Amino acid sequence: MDFRVDTNTFVSPEIQNKKFPVLIFSHGLYSEAFGYYALMEEIVSHGFIVLNINHTYESSGSLFPDGEILLFHSEFDEKNNNSTMAEMAWVASQNYWNASTLDTRYSAVEDLIRNYVGAEITERWSKDIKAVLN
Repeated sequence: MDFRVDTNTFVSPEIQNKKFPVLIFSHGLYSEAFGYYALMEEIVSHGFIVLNINHTYESSGSLFPDGEILLFHSEFDEKNNNSTMAEMAWVASQNYWNASTLDTRYSAVEDLIRNYVGAEITERWSKDIKAVLN
């Protein structure tokens, strides 16, 4: 049985002397870029070029041009995401529920959003996107 699926996905497409709208696709944490190919196929069918980024150590795996494969790295994840996020969420929830005014509650939520590890992920992944743009 052949499990291959024909796609319009190219690793190194021929350069065209035309302008196209570009979409930079960044997968979610713990997922992989190739899991979204059907969605990207639909977007491409409307004339977009989609640049697909796979975030090393934060996806199921990344394949590099030299053939090196780097898989999800649980130690990296634990260090950068899980324990810190849990601690920050607990502190923020305590600050929220112990707040005496709506303004103080608002500040607790704002602090969590601003300082949440998700902000670190966003910054890290923004660097990946900048590398693609350069």
